[in-house]
Amino acid sequence: MSDKNIRASHTAYMHAEKHFTHLKPHMRLIQVFMYPLWMLCEICSLLLRPAKLSSRASTQRCYEALFDSLCSKTGIWSDYTEGYYPTGTETYDEAQIKQLDFILDQCGSNKGMQILDIGCGNGNLLKRALNRGCSASGITISRSQVEACRNQGLEVTLCSYEEIKKHFKPKQFDAIVLNGSMEHFATAHDVLNGNIDGIFRRVFELVHHVLKPGGKVFITCIHFKMDTDIRKAIKHPIRHKFGSYYFYIALLLRFHSGWYPHHGGLEKIAGEQGFKLTFERDATHDYLLTSKEWGRRVKKFIRGNISFMRSFLYSLFVADPKYFFIAILYWLYGTWGWQFTGGENCPMKHRWLMFKLEKES
Repeated sequence: MSDKNIRASHTAYMHAEKHFTHLKPHMRLIQVFMYPLWMLCEICSLLLRPAKLSSRASTQRCYEALFDSLCSKTGIWSDYTEGYYPTGTETYDEAQIKQLDFILDQCGSNKGMQILDIGCGNGNLLKRALNRGCSASGITISRSQVEACRNQGLEVTLCSYEEIKKHFKPKQFDAIVLNGSMEHFATAHDVLNGNIDGIFRRVFELVHHVLKPGGKVFITCIHFKMDTDIRKAIKHPIRHKFGSYYFYIALLLRFHSGWYPHHGGLEKIAGEQGFKLTFERDATHDYLLTSKEWGRRVKKFIRGNISFMRSFLYSLFVADPKYFFIAILYWLYGTWGWQFTGGENCPMKHRWLMFKLEKES
């Protein structure tokens, strides 16, 4: 790492450490109540004995048990990616549509073009592509997302990225989109075993297999801005100083599973597989604006639907008290939006990347 990158990493770390004090001073009072709640959830978990999940299954649960359920029952949001705010005056709904159109424009979408959306969510990009006359397919590990997509007449397969060869033909697609899904592929186990690059390499190998020569890959992905120690990250958030960098990282890891690449990592690995980076954009501020709107919508919904939220949280608690506690911490401490707060000194960077397949394997 260069001296410049080391200084940038240190600055990002110091900002992340100070974020709790600067942005969430009232959380110190709430912190007092978190320890007894944690102990209660630990005890109840021993009594209820919820199923122990792998990292991959934890990602699936995050969507099926939380986001998909809230999405279908509340209408708070229609999907799980950031919008595009080129002027800064766009409404949330306008920004969501502009992001999809921007991606499809960069992919050069036109009538008859075949597009694969890896981690398709509730199918908004697929619908937008179909409206342009494209042939669009999607995959997701969420059963509820598959059901939601198929109810809209969309072609979606329940599978992970690792099963692409099983479901699709070689050189089938003109363009492939990974809109926020890349950050879920590597698990804590992969990182501990030093296989993080191997996971991302495998993604590009599989994408290469089903992509036509000259085809394009559009990726939106959060990136670490500093070296992050997986051994600290896998500790329970309660073991870290509340509001510290590793407090938030531990929350993200336990809530979503997955692991972020570092700046330059995807470009290097893609290059090894015959891909050339043709476009890059820093979309961190777009994600900040989107996250703020998500927060406003959730708070507004909770205020008007107390009984629903009680029932929802009770179901979450009974299913897994430990995960319930993580979800409470995650929400109270604004974990998702924390990643994009602080301008130049925010702890993460969200990047849009376009690759073109220039060489055959």
